[in-house]
Amino acid sequence: MTLTASRPAARLARTLFPGQFLTRSHGRAARWGTALAAAGATLAVTGTPALAREMFRRLHGDQFLTGMRRLSWYLRRGWPGIDISQDPVPVFYQELAPRELAALRRFLSRRAARLAPDVLQGELCLISASAALAAFGTPDYPRCLQLFRQDAAAALQGALDAAPVPPASQPPAAGTPIQQQFSRPGAEQALRDTLALLEQNGIRAFVLSGTFLGAVREKAILEHDYDIDLGVIAEETDLERLEAVLHGSPPFRCIASACQTRLERDGSGRLARRDLPVLYKLRHANGTVADIFLHYREDGLLWHGSSQYRWDNADFGLASYPLAGIEVQGPDDAGRYLTENYGNWQVPKRDFHCGSDTPNLQLLPNPLSLAQALWQLRLSAGSPRRQALLAQMQRAGHITPAADGGWQIPADLFAP
Repeated sequence: MTLTASRPAARLARTLFPGQFLTRSHGRAARWGTALAAAGATLAVTGTPALAREMFRRLHGDQFLTGMRRLSWYLRRGWPGIDISQDPVPVFYQELAPRELAALRRFLSRRAARLAPDVLQGELCLISASAALAAFGTPDYPRCLQLFRQDAAAALQGALDAAPVPPASQPPAAGTPIQQQFSRPGAEQALRDTLALLEQNGIRAFVLSGTFLGAVREKAILEHDYDIDLGVIAEETDLERLEAVLHGSPPFRCIASACQTRLERDGSGRLARRDLPVLYKLRHANGTVADIFLHYREDGLLWHGSSQYRWDNADFGLASYPLAGIEVQGPDDAGRYLTENYGNWQVPKRDFHCGSDTPNLQLLPNPLSLAQALWQLRLSAGSPRRQALLAQMQRAGHITPAADGGWQIPADLFAP
């Protein structure tokens, strides 16, 4: 059995690789040195050259945040059995090529005896979901889909049978490397500069989610926040221009972007894939990260999302609000918007999680969204969040009631 999260290891990792270091641009020497060291560590832990090569490419390409999160996962699941990130949800599978996913599966299978069965089932489901998504539209898709359904059925049963984790053994809520170095003054400066950058380039932006909550409830950035949340309306924005601005405006740095994948039936009943850009992460020179969400109008809703989730709001206009001395734009019906997102938003809640506590969250119609929901379901054992998550999964068509009163994966889920 691997060890639980280690406070000393996590503190050491944060000291050696603080969030601002991971997200900034790195010179040639830093990229080469870190890439070689991380690739060597990956090979030593996994015994898998394909994963070591991928690690080298990732860090040599200056994707330090993703690379270090991945290395943390290898250390957690490999023979060291330590957790230097304390991030309970693995989210990087979708970025791996099919051969790398196959290598990852072999690595986990070799570690099976040292992993709790429900953990192994959840991890394998995430891997096969990513492989099925990557294979969509190819002759290999039926085989990948069959393996995913088998893994999903096992992960569902393991998640439903999982025992609650005793509070004393749960990982401490240390937060991500970015969250640990978040400061209000830095966030306020980043907000001013980011809004100015977008406005100068003809892009209308507004605050949303936690940043908007701070503007309405406290007239300030939330003290326990960890980034800035901004939105733009997709149909009103030149997306090519937006990308050019975000990728070509030093000292800002676009550290990540995300698309949302949806597998939905077309008019003829065939399963079709739709990919939409939904999110850009822009790093300010002071290290603060701004999440810039594209918003899409659909069926009377204005929704935004990530590669994992979608959040629906009733369509809204914009109004002006004061925020730490800055005049910002935000949803015009503040009460309605915040209630949709947070429920009772007047009461501060420091442990709020956008992937499990938002009333307006929708799961996506794709295998990876189901696999991630199954992972969250395992973590929710003994928690009041479990029933809400099961309802979200049923609403998305990921699970259906079984004859024995439990739940099952639909036999034709994501069939072409």
